[in-house]
Amino acid sequence: RALVLGLVVVIVVVAAIAAVVLTSVQIRDVSTASGDLALAAWAGLIFGVVMAAYSIPSR
Repeated sequence: RALVLGLVVVIVVVAAIAAVVLTSVQIRDVSTASGDLALAAWAGLIFGVVMAAYSIPSR
């Protein structure tokens, strides 16, 4: 039972990370195309922070 709960938590966390990454990339693309470079920069920063945090190896 604990293994199933742990697996569900991992799936939810990975899905949330994927949603943030895809949303930030889409916001960055649309903002850049429309000329809103400040919003594109913030979306790029969020993308970078999430990717950096995700790449830290767990122990």
